[in-house]
Amino acid sequence: MLVAFGFAGTIAAAIIATITGLASGYVAQSVVRRLQGPGTSSVATTKDVVGRVGRVIVAPSAETRGKVRVSVRGSFVDYVARSTEMLEPEDAVVVEEFEGGEVVVSRAPKELVP
Repeated sequence: MLVAFGFAGTIAAAIIATITGLASGYVAQSVVRRLQGPGTSSVATTKDVVGRVGRVIVAPSAETRGKVRVSVRGSFVDYVARSTEMLEPEDAVVVEEFEGGEVVVSRAPKELVP
């Protein structure tokens, strides 16, 4: 258009078109990202799990792994668990550590049991 009306040469028109295209793309990308809002993830992190109260499903011991169920982000999640205490199924436990999908638990104090 600029070349047709004699406002700019071919090279200048190409440069102006490239800059305009890049600016338009950047603005469009910015608008879409803002509309999407902050990203969410369903992956549990250490801060989501440590300190939570859960229930023993399969009793862990010092020698064997067990399974506990913990409410994380509105869903119940089962974790492989270790404990140095003797626990029984349905005992309330507190998650002390979380690493690699495995938790270390201890018996929950009565004040924390719902």
